[in-house]
Amino acid sequence: ALGLRQLLSDDEPEVVHGALTALALIGEAEDAGRLASFLQDGRALLREAAAAGLGRMGAVAHEAIAGRFSAKAPRERALAALAAAQSSDPATLNLLERAFADRDASVRATAVRALNAVQEPHKPLRAAFKPKLEKLAASDKDKDVRALAARALRAL
Repeated sequence: ALGLRQLLSDDEPEVVHGALTALALIGEAEDAGRLASFLQDGRALLREAAAAGLGRMGAVAHEAIAGRFSAKAPRERALAALAAAQSSDPATLNLLERAFADRDASVRATAVRALNAVQEPHKPLRAAFKPKLEKLAASDKDKDVRALAARALRAL
């Protein structure tokens, strides 16, 4: 994994993307923070690879994902929501509750959309978010979030 870690500083985004993907597949806990740091990268390709990779890492990435919910940038918090939704770890999936309560509507909207990213066998766990979705659908201050939450409720 050392060689892969060195590739994270390569000038070519495609090389870095490959290294992020490979490190996520290896799934060593020490790499979760490295992947999480790419959630703030200026290149969408790398941000998205980092979010997907963190989700793929499961429980070993829990703390790295949780820590990004306190980031200043809404985009980074939204990507943390996406990573949580893609996680194979139920406790990490539950981090979505933080995003449902985020001060920024774009983060709340991403969290609602991210429920669609929940994979088998965890899809039944989406039902646990029903009360939060009902609250968002009924009373979120953003009309788009209200609409997304209403649609998500129908999909449960």
